[in-house]
Formats: sequence, structure tokens, C-alpha cells
Amino acid sequence: RRVRVEDKMQKTRTPPQSNKTPTPAPKSSTTSTYVVSIIALVVALAIALVISKYNSSPASTPSTPSSESTPSPTPESTPSTPSSESTPSTAPTPASTDTSSTVPPTTKTTKKGDASSTSSESPSERLFTVEELSQYDRGNVLMLAILGEVFDVSKGHQHYGPGKGYHFFTGKDGTRAFVTGEFNKEGLIPDVVGLTPSQMLGIEDWALFYRKDYVPVGKLIGHYYDEQGNPTPALLAAREEIQKGKEMKNVEDNLQKIFPGCNSKWSSSEGKTLWCSEKSGGVERSWVGVIRLYTTSKDQKRCVCVNPESDLIHDPHLSLYDGCGPYSSECYFPPE
Repeated sequence: RRVRVEDKMQKTRTPPQSNKTPTPAPKSSTTSTYVVSIIALVVALAIALVISKYNSSPASTPSTPSSESTPSPTPESTPSTPSSESTPSTAPTPASTDTSSTVPPTTKTTKKGDASSTSSESPSERLFTVEELSQYDRGNVLMLAILGEVFDVSKGHQHYGPGKGYHFFTGKDGTRAFVTGEFNKEGLIPDVVGLTPSQMLGIEDWALFYRKDYVPVGKLIGHYYDEQGNPTPALLAAREEIQKGKEMKNVEDNLQKIFPGCNSKWSSSEGKTLWCSEKSGGVERSWVGVIRLYTTSKDQKRCVCVNPESDLIHDPHLSLYDGCGPYSSECYFPPE
């Protein structure tokens, strides 16, 4: 019995057999090792990428390129400035400006004998030929001349463009037509011979208008300027007539102040009425005046108001107005 008990105890103490399947390692340990491996791989790739970029980037201090490495523009790539002697095949596009477009400066070569000289012209000194100016009556750029001075009127395309009211002035010098109203081939000419000083003053007013509202771009070779841009005898004569017109206007303005014009109204049913007031003739004053007829040295007549208390009432150019009394401030003429 004692032996059996010991045998049982011996069996209980015997370790497990060698063919017993070992217990596998915990899964958490294997997962941790896998994650660590992936992280290490990602870090290695990131480092390799940074090193690659660093090696491919230029040095921190860029070197200045040498003059040989900088290509110079070729003549074909540089737009040429049209010269005043050449006729453009197409009208140049006007500058977007405040102002308005201008003609680029040109380089003109003139010859004297065998010598030649080259001078750079500013836009206002450019010399146009008649043929060249004729190209600017269409397209985006429109030009006209008055008294030989050329203006760019492109910004007034609604007035000077093809089919518009003033298009007949473009591409030419039609000085005479500005005061005669002859808008045909015979009237649209530069010659102003035979016009009165008063008409010449009207042309001067048009020239001042263009200088104020548009861009002067040069001079037209021909009637008013020679090939060097100097005034011709025709321009000097025109300027003399303009000066006469100014002097005459000053006289008329003074006469208008001394002898203000009458107010007037007329209708076929009511007839004509003339009257003086303290503002008649556009001249404000403290007296009304009486009606008189003023006759100029050129036999031009007009109705005026005269202060009867002044010595001017005896001016030899004054006479009684037919149908008005000597002291009348208002006269009525019934319909015929």
C-alpha cells in the first residue's frame, strides 16, 4: 500500500511530455513589432526624399549670368517706327490713353547736296505728306488738318468715323469748308484766298477747338508748310487775315457795349416788334435807351439802343430807325 501511494505521488510530480504542443506567444507582441517596422520604413523613405531634393536644388547664392548668356533681341523681334516718308499699309492702333492716341516720333533724313542729316522728331513736329494723311480717313486712327496742322481725332470716332457727320474732313486739309459749308471736293481744300477777316477768325476758332479737345500730331507738307516744316507765304497771309479779324472783333465788341443791340421778335401773323431794355443786346446797364439804326463803314446795318442823355446820340453812324419815333424804346411793325 505504501508503495502504491508513492507511485501515484511520483506520477503527479513528473513534468509534461516533450511532444506536448507549446503555447503560442501572445498576439499583441507580434502586432507591435509589425507597426514598428512600418514606421521605420516610412521614416527612411522621408529622409531619402529630403536628401534627394536638397541635392537637386541650386546653390543658395545664385550666380549672376554672364553677358554672353543673355540673348540680345533680333531686328525681326523689334517693331520698327514708321517714318514720315513711308505710307503705312494699315492705320496704327491709337494709344489707350488719357488722352488719346499720338503718332510715334519718327526719324527723318533730309539731304542738302551730298550731305545728309538725321533728326528725331517729336509727335507734334512730324511732317505728313498729302498721300500719307489720306490713309487716316478709316480704321481706328482718324486724322484731319486745318491750316496745315494735323490732329488725331480718333476719340471722336462717333463724329469723324465713316458714315458720320464730319467724316468728310478726315484724311485731308479742308480748311476752307469749315466756314463756307461747301463739303464737296471743290470746297474741302486748304486754300482760303478770298475769305473775309471775319471768316478767317472763324477758322482760327476751329483750330483752337481742335488744339483744346484733340491731339496735335504734326504738320502737313504742302499749302501751309514746306518740306522742312517752315510756314509758307500762304500761312503767313492767313495769319495776317486772322489778326485783322481779331481787331475787327475788338471794335465790334466795344461797339456792342457802347451801342447794345435791340430785342426783337417776329411772326408771320403778328409782325415784328423791336424794343430796348436794361439787358437788351446782352449788355446790362442802368438805362433803357431809344431805338436807332447803326450803319458801319461797310454799309452793314443793325438796330441798336442808345442812351438819349449821352453825347453818343449824335454819333454820325446813327440814324432814325424807319417806322420808329425819335424817342421810342419800342416799335411795332404789323404783318404785311
